[in-house]
Amino acid sequence: MDAKTVGSLQSAICNLQSAICNLLTVDCILYTADCFKICHLENRCETDIVFYNYCNIFLFYNLLV
Repeated sequence: MDAKTVGSLQSAICNLQSAICNLLTVDCILYTADCFKICHLENRCETDIVFYNYCNIFLFYNLLV
């Protein structure tokens, strides 16, 4: 996959995270909003993968507790 395809896929994941986090905690919404901003406003998903993975970890942590 090229970078544009990867970016589009990650943007879709961010959209899904945002939808799920809307049902969860304020903290999760705040972290997901940061991830959403990176994906959509700055288009940095592919270059900021560590922070992006942190968003995912935080989301799943909130689903477990």
